Parts: sequence; C-alpha cells; structure tokens
Amino acid sequence: MRKILSNNRGITLIEAVVSLLLITIILISFYGMFIQSKKTNSNAESISDATYLAQTEMEKIYELSKNQSISSLNSTFITGYSLTSNRSIRACDDLNQLNYNEYTSEIVYEKTLNEKYKSIIMIRQLCDFEKSTTILIDIIDTNNKIKATVENVYVWK
Repeated sequence: MRKILSNNRGITLIEAVVSLLLITIILISFYGMFIQSKKTNSNAESISDATYLAQTEMEKIYELSKNQSISSLNSTFITGYSLTSNRSIRACDDLNQLNYNEYTSEIVYEKTLNEKYKSIIMIRQLCDFEKSTTILIDIIDTNNKIKATVENVYVWK
C-alpha cells in the first residue's frame, strides 16, 4: 500500500481561498458603513452651513428692524435682495379674541447667497400688533430643496 505523506508546514489552497473570502466579506461590510458615514457627514455639514446662512440673514433683518420703520417694508430695503412679491392679504378684522396667525400683508424677497444656496425672506405684518412682523427665512439649495428655515417675530421702529 501507498504511504500517505502529511505536510503540516503550510496551508492548502482551499484554506487560502476561504480566508480571503472571509476577509473580503468583513471588509465589504465595513466599506458600507464608511460610505453611509460619509453621506451622513456631508448632509449634516450642508444643513449646518444653511442654518448658519439663515441665522446670519435673520441678524441682518433684526438690525434693520431697529433702524427702519415698518412702512419701509414695501420698498426693496434689504441690501442685495430683490422684491419678488408684495401683496395685501386682507384688512384686519375687529377681533374680540386674539388670533396670532392673522396678518395683513406678505412681502417676499429673494437673493442668491452663493453657488449652492439662495435665500427667500417672507415678511408678514401681523394684525394684532401694529408694528410687528413675522419673518420667515428659507435657505434653498440648487435642487430647490429647503435646507434650513428660521422664523422670528420682530417689532419695528
């Protein structure tokens, strides 16, 4: 009979293929996590940038509200912005109860901030408070998706 020789000094081809297959499966699962992490970080950075831009624009309007009267809202008084809409909604009714959602006019301004974002400012004059307005700022990306929204109520000079 033939004597079977055993060699324990190396690995067989099957063992090498199986270990490469296991390493590949493990690396592919980590690769998917890295891709998802990159997408999440990119999206978070985009939202953070847009929020910063919206807050900066809101601070500019706050400064304007301290220095200008509410009657100047009808002109294009915000530097760099173009007036896109100015419409009267309705006259304020004699309200026995306070309804904070009613407003008389709506003015919309638009401006391209940079190659990625544009800003839309909507100013609504409130009925219940003579010199008060609701300011809504939307930051919109190149795909026309809203990336950030900031809203505030200001009392004008």
